[in-house]
Amino acid sequence: MPECLFEAHLAGEKCLDLAEETLRFLIAVEFDNDLYSPVRSDGWYRRNHAKARFDERVMTNVPGVEGFHALRIRRSGPFLFAEAHLEVDKMLTVERAHQIAEEVEDTVKKRFEKIDTISIHIGVAHRS
Repeated sequence: MPECLFEAHLAGEKCLDLAEETLRFLIAVEFDNDLYSPVRSDGWYRRNHAKARFDERVMTNVPGVEGFHALRIRRSGPFLFAEAHLEVDKMLTVERAHQIAEEVEDTVKKRFEKIDTISIHIGVAHRS
């Protein structure tokens, strides 16, 4: 999106200034300790407020994951539980699918330290 903003130069200097201001804002909020951390899709980001911390890419960046659905997070007393249905290629062995699920669990727990337990249900990716 930021690149498109620079096309605003066709509309004049004022629009180009707005594009530059917007790009500077995005750069300021999308980096945490020199790591790229984009504004997430969990609602609108409001200037000077906290960003959404969940990002579906935490799971889909794990090699072998083709998608996920039915993500649920719930609290029971002081504990936070998460579960998701992971989609993998139907040609994978059961052993490989479970290795992928364990890698997703480890990745999610590292990224979201407050989650005590995560349960991954494995299913076949539905391709159109």
